[in-house]
Amino acid sequence: MILTKISLELRHPSVRQCLRNCQDMHRNLMSAFGGMARAENSLLYRLVPRKDSVDLYLSSEKCPHAEALGKNGFTVVAQRSLDPLKKIFVAGSRWRFDLVAMPGKKENSERKNSRRVFLRTPEERAAWLTRKGEQNGFRVLGVQEWGESNVWGSRGDSPLSFVSVHFSGVLEVTDSGRFWSGYCHGIGAERAYGMGMLLITRP
Repeated sequence: MILTKISLELRHPSVRQCLRNCQDMHRNLMSAFGGMARAENSLLYRLVPRKDSVDLYLSSEKCPHAEALGKNGFTVVAQRSLDPLKKIFVAGSRWRFDLVAMPGKKENSERKNSRRVFLRTPEERAAWLTRKGEQNGFRVLGVQEWGESNVWGSRGDSPLSFVSVHFSGVLEVTDSGRFWSGYCHGIGAERAYGMGMLLITRP
């Protein structure tokens, strides 16, 4: 796995369009991988606003083509391998985490195309994160919410909209294999649109 840090040129028309439309952001990032499917490449990304700029962190199995990104105002500024982390994400280790995710549930889980609805209360969202931890090899020791954001876009003639929540806290790895899988493949739904990427630092 490779982590790529990208600086966004906020005056570039393509960047401004991508920030308005999450589907355009998805399409732009995928163009840097020569048509490879997102899931096949385990691609996740996270937008991190700064005071006067926006950074984008991208994790993927393959390196993105910097030239393809650069022509649209996305400048690659750093890259590193994430693979050494696999050896230190051992059961019992504790880490600070930062996560933007879409905590939701399907209205009718028996239907294949049932609509996913946002969980409205902090208690529901905390329970959701606990369940995701159990599924992905970690236990949440403490968590705080930092607010909700609306994400907008359109896929063809179909509008896209959902609500994301910013979580941070401390977790403990309970199963190293499942945790590595969750770290690489993301947590929750809407991972094509900047959700689910765990940012991890030492406590």
